[in-house]
Order: sequence, then C-alpha cells, then structure tokens
Amino acid sequence: MIEKVSRTHSFHKLRKLLAFSGLFTLLIMGALLTSTAALASEAHASTCSASYYGTAQDIGYTDQFTITNTGTRTLHKWQVQILFKSPQVIINSWEGIFIQKGSTVLIKNTSLNGIVKPGSSIAPGFTAVWNNNTPFDALSVKLNGVTCSLIQP
Repeated sequence: MIEKVSRTHSFHKLRKLLAFSGLFTLLIMGALLTSTAALASEAHASTCSASYYGTAQDIGYTDQFTITNTGTRTLHKWQVQILFKSPQVIINSWEGIFIQKGSTVLIKNTSLNGIVKPGSSIAPGFTAVWNNNTPFDALSVKLNGVTCSLIQP
C-alpha cells in the first residue's frame, strides 16, 4: 500500500513537472513569436519622402509639408516629427494635431486623415512667428519613427 501511495505521489509530481514544463515552453514560444512578429513589422516599416516650402511674411512665415508614403503598406495612423534649426512658435496649423517642443514639432493625424495608402501623401502645415533665422529650414522629418528622405527647397 505504501508503495502504491509513493508511486501515486511520484506520478503527481511528474505530472506537475510536465505541466509546468509545457506551460514554460508555451510562454517561451509566445515570446519568440511576438519578438519575431515585431522584427518582421520593423523590416516592413513604411518608407517616406518629405518636401516642404516656406514663405516668409512680415511678422511670420508659413511652412507647408508634403510627406509621401513610399512604402508598400497602408498606414492607419501616423505621426510626423520635424526637427528645425531653431525653436518654432506656431500660431496656426492645419491637417494634423500639432505639439511643439522647442526645435521639434510633432504632428499626429486627425480622425479624418489617419489612413495613408502607399504612394499617397499628407500635407500638414503651420504659420509661425518670424525670428529672422530662416526658421522654415527643417533638418529632418520622420514618419512613424522612420527618417524620410528630405527634399529641401
């Protein structure tokens, strides 16, 4: 009888160990699949090109950007990051939700313009205060974290 209890106890320990091992294997496989999917997503990240023109006025200037999705995937939301030579003081904007942090301007899509198909463009722009430093010279433009090829005026 003691031998049977001991075998049963050993069997339950083995079963628990196998269940734990199986669960551990599933967790590891899930983590690997998730990281592989993330890498595949990065490998297929959208590419872009950006062009802009600035127009100086008496007390301000206007910057108009055209950012084109040159990749093969449709974007279902977007964020543009523009780095300027000097801080901007935006007083009016269009075609996006603008957030200004010193020399960096972040533009997020609105509910009306979040989808950008391959070959399509977005055209956000803004009016800002003039500070006599050619403030509309962008140093870099990124679309969803990917640096765009910049076509300067």
